[in-house]
Amino acid sequence: MHLLLITREFPPAVIGGVAYHALNLAEGLVGNGHEVTVLTSDSGDRIVDEPDRPERITVDRIDCRSVASPRYWFDRAVRRHLAESEILADVDIVHSHEYIRFGRVETSVPAITKVHYNIRRKPEFFPLGRYHPVVRPAVGGALRYGVDPLERSLARDALSASDGRIFISELAKRYRADRGSAGAGGSERVVYNGVDTDRFDTALGKSDDDYFLFVGGTQSRKGYELIERVATATDARFKVAGAGHPSERTDSRAVEFLGHVEQTELPALYRNAKALVHPAFYEPFGNVVLESLACGTPVIVSDPDHCGAAEVLSDKVAVEIDPDSTRELRAAVESFDPAAFDPAACHALAERFGWNDVATATVELARDVLDRT
Repeated sequence: MHLLLITREFPPAVIGGVAYHALNLAEGLVGNGHEVTVLTSDSGDRIVDEPDRPERITVDRIDCRSVASPRYWFDRAVRRHLAESEILADVDIVHSHEYIRFGRVETSVPAITKVHYNIRRKPEFFPLGRYHPVVRPAVGGALRYGVDPLERSLARDALSASDGRIFISELAKRYRADRGSAGAGGSERVVYNGVDTDRFDTALGKSDDDYFLFVGGTQSRKGYELIERVATATDARFKVAGAGHPSERTDSRAVEFLGHVEQTELPALYRNAKALVHPAFYEPFGNVVLESLACGTPVIVSDPDHCGAAEVLSDKVAVEIDPDSTRELRAAVESFDPAAFDPAACHALAERFGWNDVATATVELARDVLDRT
């Protein structure tokens, strides 16, 4: 089978986790004997080392504007490229990691849309506070009356026009943009994310370091402010990996900012932590949870109403909390006992979610779509 994978980010151009998701899925598909062409943009928030790719992965990069709503411009750029090029000539099926209006593309090739993030929740976590108070009303208005309706319409059209839909968790499915027309046609299923257990493993064991790890920078959606509060109120020490800058109220004695950490450096951070703390208010999945477990490190994580990865966890590897309660998170951190968790059990759970499994589930849905169309 020849699949066209559409993604706004693909290494070495990286915006967030979808870039690595797309790469790992492409490698899994090729490893299972399929051919993959990747259609992606030429921009990213950062450039990482170019990964070694199997020969059967071809990458086609297109120019794409990123002002105001990068998703909107990417949809337009992709549809224009599909119309003007021969990229679909020998493709059996399209698998998109972005919202694309396939209903406006003249082709008989069926399309699957994978939902990584729900547009309906975006305004709740938009970082309006980073803008100067003078311009915040204008920025907020542009989001509320311009970008948000535009992207909601895009997401609804994309899902409705898709022949198949994949959601990375039940939580992601619950907040689908087209829920008013859910079940209107096509095949769909939940396929949880995978983790590379060759990279994220327990091979080197742990050091005697005594810290909790938060991987999410200063993102409010992922619960950074909760980390600040708990660090201030307890004797716990935190390391924070990811983009952003500490606020003036951050206690530098309790919170160590690491900034962006390369994928190659993350495993050691996970292994040596007492636990990964991921108190997200909304996380469609949260690959950091599986990465930590694969390294043998348990997690303190938001419950399934807030974090998709919690849907696959048990109390043998995780402590679940309600992120709306700082008291719950503080209690979980203060009472946490790493000795109560078996690193082998953590790793074993993560091993259930390999990228080959994601690739297999993707192909199963693709075959179902092809049989229906």
